[in-house]
Amino acid sequence: MTAFQTRYLATRLTEALRDVHRVAVSRGARLGDPVPGEWPVTP
Repeated sequence: MTAFQTRYLATRLTEALRDVHRVAVSRGARLGDPVPGEWPVTP
């Protein structure tokens, strides 16, 4: 793998992880605060 390919891959991976984090934060914000005793579920 060349230096250019490594740089390209690192850039795309950084973008993908940024997108995943943005979605996770957005979904977490919509969930609201957890109800005490509701999570984690114990068998």
